[in-house]
Amino acid sequence: MIAIPKFWTRKAMNKGEGDLDESSAWAWFHNKYPALADWLAPFADRARKRTDKGEFWWELRACAYYDKFSGPKVFYPDITDASKFHLDTTGAFAANTCYFIPGGDDFIAGLLNSKAVWFFLTGISDSVRGGFYRMFAQNIMRIPIPEAASTQKESIAE
Repeated sequence: MIAIPKFWTRKAMNKGEGDLDESSAWAWFHNKYPALADWLAPFADRARKRTDKGEFWWELRACAYYDKFSGPKVFYPDITDASKFHLDTTGAFAANTCYFIPGGDDFIAGLLNSKAVWFFLTGISDSVRGGFYRMFAQNIMRIPIPEAASTQKESIAE
């Protein structure tokens, strides 16, 4: 996944506020990252039309939680037929059909994958055809997380 946040180009070029036009920024980007620029170039016309772009068409819109991707987190799918929570410690990103809980650990991932939590989620989540459920964030936030001693956390984490 290519993740170029809003204003990244300006910051990487050490340019302050003021005049930085697309053509000079693109020339710098192409010179500095030619393989990436060549790969992105065919998408330029469509990307310029995006309403959710950054300062330049190759940048992403502003996002308050980009930094959360670099830390530990628990990923889960948008639509699922079972508990499929996964602890990530690699700094991975995910597509739009996946959500995440920042700051997760083995205990939280284990707890979320338990039969008790799945029973709870199927009772509060919207069901869709074929026995699948929507895992909206507002439902995930309703999961009661009990206090647990360190030995209990270790057992659940395993």
